[in-house]
Amino acid sequence: MRTFFAVTIILTLFCTSAFGQDTTYTVQVAACERLDSAESIVKDLEAKGYSPYIKETADQNGKTWFIVRLEDFSLKGAAEASASEFNADTGSTAVVTTTAAAEPAQPVAETEAVSPSPSPQEVAKPSEPKPVVVPPAPAPPSQPAVAQPTEQAPAVMAIDEPPQSDRRMDELQKELESLQEEMKQIREQQEARRKLEITEDEKAAKEKEILQAAGREYTTMKSNTLGLELNFNYQYYSYDVITQATEVEQHANHNLTSSIFTEYAVLDNMTLNLNVPFSYKWDNTGTDVAKEVTDLGDVSVGFQYQPLRSGGTLPTTILFGSFTFDMGRSPYEINVDKDLATGNGYYSAAAGLSMSKTIDPIIAFGNVSYNYTFKAESLNQPRNGLTLREVDPGDSISGTLGMGFALSYNVSMNFSYQYTYRFSSTYTWEEIADTYSGSQTQSMLYIGTGWRFTPKTSLNMKVGIGLTDEDPDFVVSFRLPFEFDLSD
Repeated sequence: MRTFFAVTIILTLFCTSAFGQDTTYTVQVAACERLDSAESIVKDLEAKGYSPYIKETADQNGKTWFIVRLEDFSLKGAAEASASEFNADTGSTAVVTTTAAAEPAQPVAETEAVSPSPSPQEVAKPSEPKPVVVPPAPAPPSQPAVAQPTEQAPAVMAIDEPPQSDRRMDELQKELESLQEEMKQIREQQEARRKLEITEDEKAAKEKEILQAAGREYTTMKSNTLGLELNFNYQYYSYDVITQATEVEQHANHNLTSSIFTEYAVLDNMTLNLNVPFSYKWDNTGTDVAKEVTDLGDVSVGFQYQPLRSGGTLPTTILFGSFTFDMGRSPYEINVDKDLATGNGYYSAAAGLSMSKTIDPIIAFGNVSYNYTFKAESLNQPRNGLTLREVDPGDSISGTLGMGFALSYNVSMNFSYQYTYRFSSTYTWEEIADTYSGSQTQSMLYIGTGWRFTPKTSLNMKVGIGLTDEDPDFVVSFRLPFEFDLSD
């Protein structure tokens, strides 16, 4: 509204000035002593798309000047606007002067000379000289008056002191220019903020990177995408066993598992996966007894399904499930005194759901799952002089709670806590009655981080610390995921 009133007043003053006096305003570019210099300036300006002309005049000393002008205006504001535009375009200092409205413009002949843009000294020279008539001096009273010859002195016409309306118009124009500059700065600030803000797609991709570093169960892929992940996991167990009253055996177990995890997105909200592990174990008992094994682990297949679209007030929810096949070395079919197992020795099925929610500046996540185990039957394993015939492993319930956040565009960090409760297992022997292991509790604290090296390459690392006797002392895992868009 302020700009509207300013423009209205300026136009009113312009119109009043235009109809109230017979004055023509012109844009003066340069004042040269030589015609060829003025013609060179004209030639240079014509090459830039302007239409200048030359006005010849003389100052009060009789010296001839060649004035280079652009065009004439009936409104002073229009002339000033044209001069400002010319100065901004060429870096010159053209000025606005007045001349008689009926004064014709002279045509300019083309020349081959080309000169640079007019200098500030040339522009600063006065623009429109006009003859001034000097009246004759009166004769003394005692003598008859003698007519003195009239002497005309050419002079450069100066601009009179601007009237009050012109000064007010200048003030309003400056105020309008100030408002325009403020609006320009506001637009530039808004543009800068817009560039700093990430798009919704970039935000979703960043959330996916943070959640992928926390665990595979928190993300899905778009349809017709193939995912491949290389996984390296190291677990360390240590414990002491009292064999005699004065002897203690120290046991150290190192488990190194490398697995290939493959997943394929059937739909935008449904993914199928396959995990094939290869395990290396080394168990050192005391100082001179060691066992090691390298073999295939238990293979598992699974799925992930997202029933609701992410976003809004509800957290992102993903249902997941898996089935594990007994394909590794079973702990119930080996010689426990000489060999090590690479699998669980039974089939199992797991189902659960994961949830995540962005709470700036963090992403909260968690999951719950239930693992059902099948009996290991038809066994014939000697153990401590007895024969093991059947094992009914206890089911388990597990839950995880954590949070993740971005440290920079390429680095994220996450913290999580995992709790698992395992029900009692039943062992069936040939010689004696069944025995029970009792329930077990496992508790792990994880610290993870993710690094993105390229838009399609990242590395996720996690360190876990066991909080109970049933847990490994610590766990270190590395995951290197890749995604391939098969729709291209």
